[in-house]
Amino acid sequence: MSTKSNPLFKSPPPAIAPLALRPRDAAAALGVSERLLLDWRKSHGLPFVRLGETVLHPVEELRAWLRAKSLDLEPPSP
Repeated sequence: MSTKSNPLFKSPPPAIAPLALRPRDAAAALGVSERLLLDWRKSHGLPFVRLGETVLHPVEELRAWLRAKSLDLEPPSP
């Protein structure tokens, strides 16, 4: 069967947004080094999960953590 005549192959499949990022990708997304990411994980509560030997940073939890940290930096309102 030719893929040219099959409508399923006319366009590329939709991109699937990742649910979690490996440390290298999480560091890049946050604009920091992997070393700083590790420090944040150890001492600042950066969310992560360990699946066997694999460390992953859930995207939604990273967003929530970053929002919470940015709220901590806001000056008090007058």
